[in-house]
Amino acid sequence: MTVSDLHMVFLGAQMAGEEGVMRRVLSAAPRPHGMDGLVPLVHEAFVLTVQKKFASQFTHGEVVRFVARVRATLSGHPEAVDPVAAESEILRALGQDVPTPPDATARSAAHMAVLNVLVHDMELDEEAIVDLLNEARQRAWHRAEKIARSRA
Repeated sequence: MTVSDLHMVFLGAQMAGEEGVMRRVLSAAPRPHGMDGLVPLVHEAFVLTVQKKFASQFTHGEVVRFVARVRATLSGHPEAVDPVAAESEILRALGQDVPTPPDATARSAAHMAVLNVLVHDMELDEEAIVDLLNEARQRAWHRAEKIARSRA
C-alpha cells in the first residue's frame, strides 16, 4: 500500500486534534480504498514513538501501566483499546518475541491510541510531527518494497 500525501495530512491532523481537516481529507479520499495506506503509516509512526518512549530500558510492568493510562484517556470508553493487543504491540515494537494478536482491528486501535498519547507525552511540535511522519512514510515504503521483493 502506498502512503499518499492525503494519509500524511490526515494523520498529522489527527495527532493535532484537527477534526475539520480530518473530515476534509476523508471526503477527498478516493473510494473504496483511499485510506488503506494510512495503516502502514500509523504502524510505522507507532513503532518509532514507542521506541523513543521506552528506548532501551523498559519493564513489562511499565508497559502495562502505560497501556492502563492510555485506556484511561479514552473519555469513558476504555474498551476501545484491547489491553492485550496494546501491550503485545508495544512489546513487539520493542523487539520482544510475543504473539501477534489475531484481531487486526484491535491492533490498529491500539496503534492509534498509543500513538496519540505518546505524541502528547513527547510534546511534539508541528515540525517534530512532520519529521515523525516523514520518517514513518519512508519506513512504510521500505517495508512495502521488502515485501514486494520477497514475493517476486
